[in-house]
Amino acid sequence: MPNIKGTIVNIKDFLSQEAVVIKIAGSEVREFELEKGRTYVIPDFQREIRWTPENLIELMNDISRREKFLGNLILTKNGSKRYSIIDGQQRTSLLLMLIQYTIAKYSDELPTPPELCAIDNESFYQFAGFQKNNYSFDGLASDRIDEIRASDQYNQAERFQLLWKTIEDSEIIADAATARDFLLNLYRSEFNIILSEDDSTNYSIEYFLDVNLKGIKLDSEDIFKGYLFHLDPSDASRQLWVEMKRKALELNKLCKSPHSTSDCYPLMKLIEHFLYCCLYDIDKYKNVVFGEDFRLKQKVQIDRTVHYAGEHILKVIGNNRLVREILEKIIQFLLLAIDIVSSSSPTAKFTSFFVTDSPENKVDSIDISNFHAFLKMVLLDRKVAVSKAVIAKYAVNTLLNKENNSKDAYKILYSVQAYITLFSLFENKKGIEPVEQILKAVEWANEIQTAILNYSSKDTVAERKRNAEFKYGTNPDNEQQCYRSKTLAAVYNYFSFSRSKTSVKRGKATELHVFLSNEEQFSVEHFVANNSGKCKVKYKDSDEFFEYEYPTDIKKYAASIFNFIYIPRQVNSSLGNRPVAEKLEMLDEQSITCEYSRMVMRAAREAFSPLPEITKGAEEENKQTLDKFFAYDFKHQYIEFVSIILKEITNRMRV
Repeated sequence: MPNIKGTIVNIKDFLSQEAVVIKIAGSEVREFELEKGRTYVIPDFQREIRWTPENLIELMNDISRREKFLGNLILTKNGSKRYSIIDGQQRTSLLLMLIQYTIAKYSDELPTPPELCAIDNESFYQFAGFQKNNYSFDGLASDRIDEIRASDQYNQAERFQLLWKTIEDSEIIADAATARDFLLNLYRSEFNIILSEDDSTNYSIEYFLDVNLKGIKLDSEDIFKGYLFHLDPSDASRQLWVEMKRKALELNKLCKSPHSTSDCYPLMKLIEHFLYCCLYDIDKYKNVVFGEDFRLKQKVQIDRTVHYAGEHILKVIGNNRLVREILEKIIQFLLLAIDIVSSSSPTAKFTSFFVTDSPENKVDSIDISNFHAFLKMVLLDRKVAVSKAVIAKYAVNTLLNKENNSKDAYKILYSVQAYITLFSLFENKKGIEPVEQILKAVEWANEIQTAILNYSSKDTVAERKRNAEFKYGTNPDNEQQCYRSKTLAAVYNYFSFSRSKTSVKRGKATELHVFLSNEEQFSVEHFVANNSGKCKVKYKDSDEFFEYEYPTDIKKYAASIFNFIYIPRQVNSSLGNRPVAEKLEMLDEQSITCEYSRMVMRAAREAFSPLPEITKGAEEENKQTLDKFFAYDFKHQYIEFVSIILKEITNRMRV
């Protein structure tokens, strides 16, 4: 066991460069020491800065009132004057920022501050220069900025800048007097310092895991990274993690909607998917079942070792070479995904994944274009996380595996797309269970086809249809589902289903490409509920309009998967914010070439009644009349509308 000691230390002593020496009571024997001129190290297995402005404001408010006990802070000594922060680096970083801001703002009116300890952030190795410049790039030469940014492996600079601005914008440290009181309270606040004087990296990581598994809660990424570096503390492992993390950040930044804070493909979900895909290709791991926290859900024996529920998957694998291979595949996939979402059509890089040695297995360029369009829509869709595991399976078994490639193997992507579309339509489950059989199967394409046929079978369609009616008719998602809607329309228009495979109808690949790529001919129309959240309702016996704003819950229907049709842009622009009944009068069904859109229009004619009549000059009564209609009639009619569409879809795909 490492030599562990502890004591209570105030923040001023902890953060100053002066030595902190604790002696055994009644003697001169040193019990505990933090050396003079020390540096605190943030190890690269630590999480990046995660504090939010809300977290920081809460801390500032607490300190502004009185000194605080700020919890445990765990250190390991790893060389002369170097102390790794095993737990507490977020608090330490922010306390230093608060001191630095206060001194920078009111330096002439405050007592001389102590000389502060240096911070060595191993995942942001030019952090000291960024910190010294008050967490800003202002005034730095361009090459210096590039140097700092290149060293910021996890893109932490932006979060530090946000937190610094949070301090600036708050009124908690409003003047020199409040700054003086604030600093006094901060300096008097205390940590319980726990110090291990064993300088082994493995001990440090193991201690990090023990503390956080048995006490302070970390998220799955922190724990996974700790186990990874404990299993494989090599530079190669760290470099793979950094590259994977950076590419995941890049992908999600490219995909991120300005209206959403969620990632399109979260890193830990990606790792979970690739672990399943890669492990299930190895016989001895086929009975391994783990959850989103990467812990076993049930006991399993591998070789001669029994592993119990709750054990981390990386301890179960125990093979750093295999784990490295999986991380390398994830990086390859991320590079491909970045290429896809960054381009409007297939690049040379993307096309190279479909190159085969034999002419008879050459993939048509039109299919490659369709593959690109489908993959891009899946990657951009934030709400298909579970079914993205099937994309990972396709990547592992086909795109990243050149040995077994054939034209038919590549075209499995059409089956994958149909499955993902139907999964998002009918499934409510969020765990990996619905796709587990596909990920485990050697003949995984056959499992996909079985799942597709199951969605439309007579035995299950009634229940699934009822679930979907509730999902889309009474509980609409507030997230735009236009990607899912377009893939649903593509599957409805151009796919054929048989017992053995799902494919594009003969001779329809080019038409499918036009549908996916030509936004002039197939522009998106928010059909039933306008995206503006308003509709222009014509007064009775008048050509003038009352502009009505939907109730809040009705505005959500604008995002629903069944609210979209695909029509020529010129026609689309003429519809304005009219109610659906008026749009139907204006649209000529024969001029709409998208068969799915014509089907949705027929469903709308059957399900929706015209809005109630309103009278000019009675605006309050008009609003009440329309509110009553949308609160009751519209919702019931929308459920009927969804039911008709689902019946048409399942009839189309039934074998």
